[in-house]
Amino acid sequence: GPVLDIKGLESGVVLDTESYTVKAALVRHIDLLGFQRSCWGFRVESEYGTVALSGDTEPCQAIVDLAQGVDLLIYECTFLDDTIASREMRGHSGPSGAGRVAHAAGVKKLVLNHLGPFDSSAAAVEMASMYYGDRRGPEVWSEIIRETARFYDGPIVLGEDAMEIAVGCSPGGTSG
Repeated sequence: GPVLDIKGLESGVVLDTESYTVKAALVRHIDLLGFQRSCWGFRVESEYGTVALSGDTEPCQAIVDLAQGVDLLIYECTFLDDTIASREMRGHSGPSGAGRVAHAAGVKKLVLNHLGPFDSSAAAVEMASMYYGDRRGPEVWSEIIRETARFYDGPIVLGEDAMEIAVGCSPGGTSG
């Protein structure tokens, strides 16, 4: 079989090539099954621009530092703020947390991902009902954007599978 070289992830530069650099930071999430270092955020820097990805996290300084000034922050927004508060949840973010992080980091564009299955297949709706009660439809998306925008005044995008978003500029300095 193939020879595996497994290394533990550490904060800081985890990959540095001629084309791009990837940095990692441990972000604040719940300790699942005793794994204390379970969730990481990443930052990718290249001549095309900078992108940060939060992973599962509640708002924390590590992700603010990692996302400082990026062209694009992809940030988890799993639950609405009222659900996080009423269930005293840790380890995930709602719209206001996402907005605060994006504002504090000075990001140019915010993409919210890891969104709850508010109005999808029957199984997803059933799972979401554990957190939200009766089925909630598309009005939730407006609520998410509205709450995020209370703290962040830049562009806000609701992420979708296979979405493509141009960032930064193309080599040579033209916007792209």
